[in-house]
Amino acid sequence: MLFYRGTSLGPTSSEMRDGFTNYPKYKAPSGGLYAWFLERVKELKTVNDLAFNWRGETPGGLIATAMTEAGAYDHMAHVYRVEYADADIFCFEMEKSGAIKGGGFKQGEGVNLPADRRLLLLTDSQTPADASVVALYHGQVGTREVTFLNAIPRANITGHRGGKDTAGTFAALT
Repeated sequence: MLFYRGTSLGPTSSEMRDGFTNYPKYKAPSGGLYAWFLERVKELKTVNDLAFNWRGETPGGLIATAMTEAGAYDHMAHVYRVEYADADIFCFEMEKSGAIKGGGFKQGEGVNLPADRRLLLLTDSQTPADASVVALYHGQVGTREVTFLNAIPRANITGHRGGKDTAGTFAALT
C-alpha cells in the first residue's frame, strides 16, 4: 500500500533521521495502540466523529497521510512516498464504537484501497490489540486520508520529491 505525506522537513533534516515520528513523550499512548484508539473514540462518541475531528486537526503528533498525492499536502516543500507491503496490512471494518466488525481482510481480498468508501482500521496484525501499526482509513474523504497512530520508520519511506513538483518522480532516500 502506498501513502503520501507532505511536510516542510527535508530528507536530510535531523527530524527525518528515523522517519516520521509522533507522540511527544508526554502524549504517548498508554497500553496498546488499538486500546488507545478505542479510548479516543469513546471521548468523541463515534468513529465518524473521530475521523472528521482528526481530519480537522491531527492531534498529539499523529501522522496524517493520504492515498493520493494531491491529498498529501503536495503544496508543502517536500512530499514523501510511504510503503507497506499489502501482505503485511490487515483491514478491519468497524462499528461506530470503534469495535471490530468481523475478521480482518487484505488489500485485494474484500477491499480495494483507495477506492473503498468505508472507515477502516489498518493494522499489521490479525489481532488489532497486538498491532504495532494502527491507522484509520478515512474512506469518505476524496483524498483517502490515513491517520497513523504509530511512527513510520524511515525504512518504509520509499521516495521523496519536491512538493511543488507535482509531475516529478520520487527519488530514493539516501
